[in-house]
Amino acid sequence: MREDSFSIIIACRHRADLLHETLEALGDLDYAGENEIIVLDDQSQGGREEAASAAAYRGLHVRYFRLPGISRPAAWNLAVREASLNYLAFLDDDCMPPAGWLSAFESSFTEWTAGIIGGPDRVPPKASAFEKSLEYVLNSFIGTMGVRTGKSLVSSYYPRTWNMAARKESVRFAGGFNEDAPDAPEISMIARLEKIGYKARFEPKAWVWHHRRTNLFKFILRDLRLGAVRGRGMSPPGLSRVYVAVLLLLAIFAGVAIKSGIAFTGQMLIWPAGMYAAVLVVAGLHAGMLARSPITMVSVPFMLGLHHAAHFAGFISGKLARRSHQK
Repeated sequence: MREDSFSIIIACRHRADLLHETLEALGDLDYAGENEIIVLDDQSQGGREEAASAAAYRGLHVRYFRLPGISRPAAWNLAVREASLNYLAFLDDDCMPPAGWLSAFESSFTEWTAGIIGGPDRVPPKASAFEKSLEYVLNSFIGTMGVRTGKSLVSSYYPRTWNMAARKESVRFAGGFNEDAPDAPEISMIARLEKIGYKARFEPKAWVWHHRRTNLFKFILRDLRLGAVRGRGMSPPGLSRVYVAVLLLLAIFAGVAIKSGIAFTGQMLIWPAGMYAAVLVVAGLHAGMLARSPITMVSVPFMLGLHHAAHFAGFISGKLARRSHQK
């Protein structure tokens, strides 16, 4: 067995048919290593054990763990302890990797300091207009200021578990996943990993298809929770700088408005608000052209506005909660 073989870890939270598609895709990888697949089933839905058994029947090395009531971070930590190979690869059960997925990750571990690697996620070509809109919101610069694509000017890059690979030793040295942060347990782990000398990197060739099985309400609620976590100081400082950078931009807009002769009244807000609205409209036009969808053209500005507002509302509430706790 190759020393650089991967333990592929899948924490389930969707329907069994999606897990089946993911396992089918893993069976078509062009990677020569003898990998193992670890399926973590919280039993919130049925049929997953059958999907894992079908993949094993096809010849894949599948290890199935029945874990009712366990949190996803705790499940990941269990998988790290159980993994028998030197490298770990993490997937959501609604993600389908192409044939060269693991090969792209392997090529990124050429230096020993590369402790953890992340790749992009794309919605399938036949995805709904909502999924395409959500992809634009999450992956565009205006949506997340490059945080998800390794191009942020104000924050480090933090891979996420829907498409991520790591040296097993680096995850163990960093103390594993944060079980007190269920929405983004990998981020604080990656921050600890960087403190001990490893690096997080973005590998554009290690992409996956990603079904976005959510709705607008769940998406906004998650934004509120993530913003609150960052406001309470439970995530690396780099992510909080994203909020500070946006506030600085708004301050610059307001300053230009004042210098242009606008009185310090409610009218002062009209100019920056108008600029922001114009940016949202341009983003919608861009998204619509990329997706070739008039629905996406209309929905993206609306979703971007809600996305930003929810993050800032959560961030402010987290700051207030932290200050109240300190008193």
